[in-house]
Amino acid sequence: MAERLNITYPTAATWAHELGLTLKNQGYNKPALEITGLQCRHAREYLGLTRDVFCAQSNVSKTAIREFELGNSTLRKGNMDKVMELFKRYRVTFNSDGTFE
Repeated sequence: MAERLNITYPTAATWAHELGLTLKNQGYNKPALEITGLQCRHAREYLGLTRDVFCAQSNVSKTAIREFELGNSTLRKGNMDKVMELFKRYRVTFNSDGTFE
């Protein structure tokens, strides 16, 4: 809205609030995790993939995968989708009890 009206975001937000409009918040939203970092690491190692190979095949950065597997961060939705797509190509499925097949 701010861009279309050629005004700043705070001004647009104020106007919207004064008019009783609800704005959709923009920005980073953490995805609901499909798997944990530990599950990712165990499944990757089960497949015999090094982190370098896994990152190259999934097109996710080494830092993102390392930090995710160590439990220091979460993956953005786009990266989680890429990781899950790679596991799908290898026919790895994750169970609700934390195991995988």
